[in-house]
Amino acid sequence: MPSFGLLKEQILTNLEKKYAEDKKLFGEGVSQFVKVLKKSKVFSELFHHYKTILESHFDDPDYAREYLNETVEYLRSLKITDKDRSLLESLERAKLTSSDIDPCIKALDTLIFSTKGSIKERLEAKQILHHKLITENKKIGVDPRLQGIFLDILQKKIKAKWDNLSEAEIKAISAFADNDEEKILANYIHLVDDNVSAISEQLNNESDAMVRVKLGQAKNALLEMKNEKPTLDALFKLLVLKEGFIK
Repeated sequence: MPSFGLLKEQILTNLEKKYAEDKKLFGEGVSQFVKVLKKSKVFSELFHHYKTILESHFDDPDYAREYLNETVEYLRSLKITDKDRSLLESLERAKLTSSDIDPCIKALDTLIFSTKGSIKERLEAKQILHHKLITENKKIGVDPRLQGIFLDILQKKIKAKWDNLSEAEIKAISAFADNDEEKILANYIHLVDDNVSAISEQLNNESDAMVRVKLGQAKNALLEMKNEKPTLDALFKLLVLKEGFIK
């Protein structure tokens, strides 16, 4: 059976097509869909939470992250029986693939149903959904109107550099992907310390005044980040700082 998000979109797209072609068939299709949701508690829960996640917004990125993590963990715990599957698969569906649906729905399917997804895929899925949930991210100091552009650029940088990341960087990113708070903190601080040491060494060997100023700014930014709660966005910012100042 396809992941719930894809299956739901296939069913709803088919209903939209029926609405345009035959209102009576549309009404019958909606009635059947509602009956399935009433008979299957697990699909009713999934439908509700998918809808809620896509419609929710948070001013505080930490609340958004906590809400996302707890919701995904809960939805992962739901047990889909053969009866549930047969109920949903009994409904007519349009021919859609995962590439045809909203990226946020695809991201939810990746986090909840994918058992073969790589760390990078789970990380990107979380980034997409966290970006969807927040209306402002004060930790990275970016105008909310530019937030989407900023995160898109960072995502491209991470994807382009994935094969060239150090072992420490891989560990830090993997900890975020696995929601391991203890490892997140330990690996994040270790990564910050490594980069601070690298910049300090560069400062000692650099004679150009302008370069020294930039290196000093980067070092101060890293030290400030070390005292904040680790976030995925801060990790991306850390990697971009490293790319810009550590050669």
